[in-house]
Amino acid sequence: MTLKLRRATVEDFPFAKAVHHSSYREWVVDQFGAWDEGLQDRYFQESWDRWPYDIIEIDGRPVGFSAVEHAHDATHLREFALHGEFQGRGIGAAYLGSLVNEFHRPQKPVRLRVFKANQRAIALYRRIGFAETGTTDLQVLFEWPNHVGLP
Repeated sequence: MTLKLRRATVEDFPFAKAVHHSSYREWVVDQFGAWDEGLQDRYFQESWDRWPYDIIEIDGRPVGFSAVEHAHDATHLREFALHGEFQGRGIGAAYLGSLVNEFHRPQKPVRLRVFKANQRAIALYRRIGFAETGTTDLQVLFEWPNHVGLP
């Protein structure tokens, strides 16, 4: 299994939106009570326009996406989703490990947020070593701790 990232192009938008919608639907309904397709389309479009997206590929096949922001104080994983067929196969952990290995520095940590209803993602982040640093009304905040070795 060879994991590769490539910068997303406009041609990747339909794939990424479909992965977003299929991956997010269950926990959006759990957390907010309903799925509004038009609203989710707008949220995804706004995110796509705001952050640089990468397509995650396994052996040349697109399996998911991510969006990373490199701020002055931290590297933020803004978006991350895998197609359901590829979840639970170690791809998410491999991607997160590569992200931490590439960008984590003591003075510039890797941070992410996840909706509280997304228990599968929360379990993954904890399992590979991210530390919970707080919560909001809707999300759990994580950071790669400086004292932990790289995954």
